[in-house]
Amino acid sequence: INSLPDHFQPGPDFFGIPWIAIIIVFLGISTLGIFLWKASFGVSFLKTVLKLQNVHDRSTDVQRRAWRSNSRSQEGIKIGLEDLFTSWRYMEAKVRAEVHKVTTKVNSHYQIHGQRKTTEEGKMFQDMQQLQWRAEDSYRCKIAPYARKALD
Repeated sequence: INSLPDHFQPGPDFFGIPWIAIIIVFLGISTLGIFLWKASFGVSFLKTVLKLQNVHDRSTDVQRRAWRSNSRSQEGIKIGLEDLFTSWRYMEAKVRAEVHKVTTKVNSHYQIHGQRKTTEEGKMFQDMQQLQWRAEDSYRCKIAPYARKALD
């Protein structure tokens, strides 16, 4: 207080309380305020760190659950594919057996009756199939008669 200029010099006391006591109390309250302010920043920082840690733990847990669910679904898909492949092999074997059975019957019929198509009959059959295919194509595509390919 003595270091203040003369025109700022207050009286010897502040309403009966010495200035030194008022200055010490003011500095103590200011120090306490600054301490509490800094402590609240530290606590809020720790809260933020803990929240981030919890979020990280939750995301890791969610990732683990998703991985487990994904692996289970992949196992289910794998089992389904194996079942599908097994049924496909079964059907393929069944069809082959039927084809073999029919082929055996036809061959035995030809051997018994001696009826085999000659090459001329086979060629006639192929020509007739070709004519039928061309007729179907011309009907589907509606090709004009002059644009159709001539028969050999």
